[in-house]
Amino acid sequence: MLLNQLRANGGDSTTVEVKSAEGGLPTSIGASLSALANLPGGGILLLGLSEDEGFEPVGLRDPQTLKQSLSAKARSLAPPVQLSISDATVGGEAVIVVEVAECDPTLKPCRLSPNGKAFVRSYDGDFEISEQEVQGFLVSRRTPRADRLAAPGATTADLDMEVVEAWRQVLRANHDPLSKFEGDELFRRAGIIGPQGELTRAGLLTFGLYPQQHLPRFTLHVTSRLTTADNQRAVNTKFINGPIPTMLGDAMEWLQVNVPTSIVTHPDGTVRDEYAFPMEALRELVANALVHRDLATWSESLAVELVLERDKFTIANPGGLFGITVDRLGREHITSARNQMLVQLNANARDPRTGARVVEALSDGLRTVVRVIMSNRATAQRAARTPVPAEVTTAVGLHLPAVGTGIRRVYDLLLHGGPVTVAHVSRTLDMSQGTARSHLNRLRKSPYELVDASGGRGKITTYLIR
Repeated sequence: MLLNQLRANGGDSTTVEVKSAEGGLPTSIGASLSALANLPGGGILLLGLSEDEGFEPVGLRDPQTLKQSLSAKARSLAPPVQLSISDATVGGEAVIVVEVAECDPTLKPCRLSPNGKAFVRSYDGDFEISEQEVQGFLVSRRTPRADRLAAPGATTADLDMEVVEAWRQVLRANHDPLSKFEGDELFRRAGIIGPQGELTRAGLLTFGLYPQQHLPRFTLHVTSRLTTADNQRAVNTKFINGPIPTMLGDAMEWLQVNVPTSIVTHPDGTVRDEYAFPMEALRELVANALVHRDLATWSESLAVELVLERDKFTIANPGGLFGITVDRLGREHITSARNQMLVQLNANARDPRTGARVVEALSDGLRTVVRVIMSNRATAQRAARTPVPAEVTTAVGLHLPAVGTGIRRVYDLLLHGGPVTVAHVSRTLDMSQGTARSHLNRLRKSPYELVDASGGRGKITTYLIR
């Protein structure tokens, strides 16, 4: 349960803010609403618990008035914050659970007033937004074209012709209209060079011999923290450089060496060494970070960061989501590319060493990630009793098809066995049967196709993990 996680952590988290609200709506509530609305995927606000007292209930005197004041406050922000408010009880006392929806990216940052302050979450706290972060939000309000900017001083002499030739072979095999062009005309029409003959950022990052000569921080910083030594902060940390097809291949080689493995016994009796995190999912995530990072001027000092810990894998890349919110990630027929030219080039680019493609550009990558992670978790739960940590999904900004915790609690219950009924979920998780049925149906009908249902007229419907 969420409450148990908070107590185990000893404090709030990036996506969850707890306030006692014992004396009424806190003065800091506006900052919390702004920060959670600016967070990819939004977050959760809990009112009626004391963080200082181990998240024990404080006993809210007038929950109804508190909810009305909270709704009014949310409407006063710019843009107004969308809330889903529900009631819960802890130790017999009322607790208010507030799901704060992510603000539309084209309207970020969400401010206390039209010209007021804006806030962002940083683990256990709300912090006033920096000017650099403001610029990042503003860039996302219009169609980005930073990948078409010229890389000063970079010319066709900086191209890795081995990578270029692998790309051209794909064009010819696909009978792409570009394949009939040669030399600079091909490079101009493909967006590899600009009108003045200099390489574009998209062209340099995809085909450059050493793009970091011109864009030093357009790199991948990988760090392993698989250590128990108190005085050792990180091990095997390095910068991975080169063009994107090569960087992706090098990153996967690093992960294969550094991701821990465990011995897993399967239902058929076979015993295998398996990675703690599924490599198929990790590859999709790294590729997405490389081609969707913000290439605008404001982000030039920032690298893509990959951190491997014993129970968590985290990727952070400059810039938020563009044209899409977290709850829509991975859905069919929904695709949004911050760097349209860069994605197009990498859809046909190949690692010259292995022939591996970089991205498919079919909007199926994150859908694959969700499927692989959920399948991996379910298999580990049933076969080895050593589950892949749930943090894998939240660390990369992926959630089940809802902002709140309710649907995730239902899914976790299903992972531990099944089939289950609506009544069983309602009883076990202390939620109404209507809420339980709604969560189960959303899991069943979601684009991720996570849950099967069986039954029919006159029969009790049961639900089971796919």
